[in-house]
Amino acid sequence: MRLLFTTISLFLTITTVAQSRFEKGYYIDNSGNVNECLLKINNKSKNPNGIHFRTLEGKKEFLIIDSIAEFGIEGKFQYKRENVLIDRSSEDVDAVSLIPEPEFKKEQLFLKTLVDGKADLYVYKDINLTRFFFRSDSTKKVKQLVYKYFKSYSGSLLTNTNYLEQLKQEVKCRNNEPLDINIEYKEKPLVKYFEEYSKCEEIDPIVYKSNQSHFFHVSVKPGYRFSRLKAKRYLEDEYFINESKPSLCFGIETEIGIAKGISSVWSIIFEPTWQTFALITEVKNNEWNINYRSIELPFGVRYAYKIKPKTALLINLLYLYDISNSKILVQDVPLFTISSLPNFVAGVGFKKKYFGCEVRYSFKRDLLMSAPYTKIPFTSLSIILGYTLPWIGKE
Repeated sequence: MRLLFTTISLFLTITTVAQSRFEKGYYIDNSGNVNECLLKINNKSKNPNGIHFRTLEGKKEFLIIDSIAEFGIEGKFQYKRENVLIDRSSEDVDAVSLIPEPEFKKEQLFLKTLVDGKADLYVYKDINLTRFFFRSDSTKKVKQLVYKYFKSYSGSLLTNTNYLEQLKQEVKCRNNEPLDINIEYKEKPLVKYFEEYSKCEEIDPIVYKSNQSHFFHVSVKPGYRFSRLKAKRYLEDEYFINESKPSLCFGIETEIGIAKGISSVWSIIFEPTWQTFALITEVKNNEWNINYRSIELPFGVRYAYKIKPKTALLINLLYLYDISNSKILVQDVPLFTISSLPNFVAGVGFKKKYFGCEVRYSFKRDLLMSAPYTKIPFTSLSIILGYTLPWIGKE
């Protein structure tokens, strides 16, 4: 139990430290000077109003929006300070305005760059609010793409979709090549539209992929396992069986993303696994034949810490149910039926693109849940390889 608590504490410590780490980035001050620094990575779902950073000498500092024109980490994200007109009209059905036009107010905001190309696309997020902005050759300045809910006087809920007309008039190919203008007011389709527009203008855009949390992966997981089985009478201290054996195991893992940040990913995993353990030993002139086969059903959480693109350190914490009706034979007589309580499993691994490797420890579980006078604790240490099937799943 002490080992389990230590493992959980280590898991929480590592994930906490990883989420508050600093990465090499930059900020541009009001004089246009580019300053290298170590930016604090946070995965908040709203745009910041300042930045925590360390100088290259290690000094911690905080700058508010008035002092910064731009900041970011190359290849990961970029924020620009802009003075914009923003409509913060509520999207709550009970508080929707009767006014169809946007109710603009001028604000100074950090806008997150989504596409940097012939036309630029930005997003601003706050609590219960998402607004998209753009800049094109025809506008020169940043403008909000207008999308607003409003109510008619009869109480019907209507939508102002003027953003479609804005795209049609101000973000269109010079050769009149048609683009799909019937797109939703959502990040993914808008990013695709602006990306296609830049390519239509023969410009290769920079696309900053947002941290979409939901994904689905399926992986095959063969492994080599070192298992230890012990057996003793209930009130005795000495084990009359204490044996280790290697064996093979094979699982199919399903992973569902639940939270994704700049450098980290949280997901739920479920990995049905077939395993076997075979042992024949002699105890006081009686032959014990243990041929333990089972389907393990571990499920739990995974924390993936990105070392570099498509390469991550994995930490898993799982709760395992074991399904088995294997018999333990003593002198060829079936004396016990294996039935165990759930147990915890912890693992650490490494993944690069589709391939991965993990070392996993399965904490003690008693194989004779229904036999009060005999205890058979079982533990295992596994080396597991993994291959994520690229043709199954969704990013």
